[in-house]
Amino acid sequence: MDDFDFWLDPDGLDNQAAALDTWRDGIAEIASSGLVPIVISGLPGASIYSSATTVAMSVHRGLLQWTAHMQNVFDSVSVELRSVASEGRELDLNRAARFDLIDPTEYNGNDPTPGDAINKSAKPRITPEWDRPEDSDTMPAPKWPAVNGAGFYFDAGSSAYDEADLFTKPLFGNIVIDPVGDLKEALGQMGVTRARDTIMEGFGGGWGALRQYAFVLKGMSRFLTDMHSSLLQVFGGVQLYWQGYSANSAVEYLNDVLDVIKEAADGCTRVSEEITTFCDAVVSAAEIIGGILEDLAIDAYIAALGIAAGKKVSVVGWLLGGGAIASGAKKWLDITGKISDMQTLVDAMTTAKDLGTKFSDITASLHIPEMVETS
Repeated sequence: MDDFDFWLDPDGLDNQAAALDTWRDGIAEIASSGLVPIVISGLPGASIYSSATTVAMSVHRGLLQWTAHMQNVFDSVSVELRSVASEGRELDLNRAARFDLIDPTEYNGNDPTPGDAINKSAKPRITPEWDRPEDSDTMPAPKWPAVNGAGFYFDAGSSAYDEADLFTKPLFGNIVIDPVGDLKEALGQMGVTRARDTIMEGFGGGWGALRQYAFVLKGMSRFLTDMHSSLLQVFGGVQLYWQGYSANSAVEYLNDVLDVIKEAADGCTRVSEEITTFCDAVVSAAEIIGGILEDLAIDAYIAALGIAAGKKVSVVGWLLGGGAIASGAKKWLDITGKISDMQTLVDAMTTAKDLGTKFSDITASLHIPEMVETS
């Protein structure tokens, strides 16, 4: 057994643990100030919007669960690094190396001896003696410390989405929505009933809130990307200051943590884009249906004139009334069909539907490292 099988700089590990603490506190602040206050809810009668918010709520619940779990992960890793550093101060390197070889610690099931676990012939990744730092003053610092809070990542401005619902005004302002007198009778003959409820099913809702949540997810992705970039440096320092069989397993665990953060960042970006695309598609559908509604209103006016003139049984009356009624009925069927088809927009949000489940899977698979005796 030679000293090159094990290396530990306790001060270096302590410094890396302190850097990790900043990100533990950072994700705690992001969660408590930025995520927890968010309330995502549907709207009675607005079936398309409510279906989309159900998907968003699933993502949000998973994200809250994930951030809480990662706080515990960071806290436990930090404590474990300090525990290793503390024990390292009490042992000379030869004794520590002997313990590390005989009984290395496994983190989250990662093999400390990947080369040959049976006879432990695998060699730890040891830095040549001449490349080892003389002290922890050369410890790589986090590239981007966690100094920006929820406001930096999540604040789009108080009025950013005030006009997000304006696209629905022409729909609900159309005369077809609240007809009276002969116009109401004409629309009834066209089969246009519950027009307000029908339009509400497709376009009712707080679209600004949904777009704002897409912005929050984009901000969360930026935060996680910054975290990942910094922790690459922090965990690189761990790998430099703690080398051996237990360290092999610890480094693999930290790589798992980095992978989980990157996966979460990518997922938040994709879901943000998916929600925005969904909202844009709803606006496009509203423009199409709005045009049809305007034409339907003209048919309804013509039919109402025919009804008012009492000419429904004459040739002129048929042209004024019956022809307009048939035309309007066809348009209304077109409108109801398009609104029914809008459910496919929600069905297309597959990434969002999967992300909530993936967050839960991560919390189940990325175990919090136990406080174990480590050499």
